[in-house]
Amino acid sequence: MRQNQPNSVAALMLDGVVAKMRNQPEAAEEALTKVLGIDPSNAGAINLLALILSESPNLAQQEKALRYAQMNAERFPNNAQANITLSWILAKLNRSAESDSFLTRAVQAGNLNADSAFLVARILVSKGQKEQARKALEQVLTQAGSGMFMYRKEAETLLKELGGVVPPTPAPAVTTPALTTSTPAPGPAGGAAPQPASK
Repeated sequence: MRQNQPNSVAALMLDGVVAKMRNQPEAAEEALTKVLGIDPSNAGAINLLALILSESPNLAQQEKALRYAQMNAERFPNNAQANITLSWILAKLNRSAESDSFLTRAVQAGNLNADSAFLVARILVSKGQKEQARKALEQVLTQAGSGMFMYRKEAETLLKELGGVVPPTPAPAVTTPALTTSTPAPGPAGGAAPQPASK
């Protein structure tokens, strides 16, 4: 897909997610910046870029992450993921009162994806609410199953640290094509196929 459509937003987003999961923040940032060059209001790219930049030890990158997250939350005030991302970044910057406001907004919006639910658990841990965080992690890992979950390894590690049990991940369903047998089609009544007329 990437070779045929080098400027495909979907392909670039996938590049960003894969790079993030491989712990390659520079490659992820590059892919997501390309997405924003094509589609400047892509909420998913802005959100993921904010999360990646927030993990940097560089304060300037963290401030940049905050700006991206604020922009997304302003544009999409009812989007749970945008509000959780902003809440998480504010919590990391020790701005807990503001973080709580966006956390509440996100929970009210509902429809948290697995990655956002993981961030909620991290916020709960930072507030000392470890039992709630453990329950949230067990629930999200069970619900995520074998589906896409960018923070799966981190969620499993945190759950173990909190004394929880990581639920087994179901194996992805393997589909096999149906076996077909080819049987010659019967000819007209009587079962014999017509023969060409002889000259």
